[in-house]
Amino acid sequence: MQPTDFILPLVGIILVVTLVWLTGGRRSIRLDRTMVDQALRAQGHVPATITVADDGKAAMAWLEDRSALAVVRAMGDHAAITVPGPDDIRGIAIDGDPPRLQVRFRSYGQPPFAITLTDPETLDRWRKVLMLYGEMAARKETVS
Repeated sequence: MQPTDFILPLVGIILVVTLVWLTGGRRSIRLDRTMVDQALRAQGHVPATITVADDGKAAMAWLEDRSALAVVRAMGDHAAITVPGPDDIRGIAIDGDPPRLQVRFRSYGQPPFAITLTDPETLDRWRKVLMLYGEMAARKETVS
């Protein structure tokens, strides 16, 4: 093996990394109310209330047609929408400054959802909605 045999693979790796960087390989869209509304309606949902995080990386919406919560995340250059059932939420927490509302799901396949909200009224409203959503699951379990 020649000492220069490693140069060709090294140049190839550098070329691939440079091309990914130049094409914006790690860019992510910034969500806004219009984009979230369009994405939800494209999947057949009718949003009643939409709240977008201050950083534009996440959003939550209450779906009028299903009486359910929708969680929207910026994933690359599209919005990923999840509609968890009331029994899918394991817990909620508020921490940090600015405050972050974090939702943990029962499924390990669903990563925790965090949304940064600096408006205390909006933060409190969504906290109450999520707590009631969790109580719906508890009532469903006791009835079953």
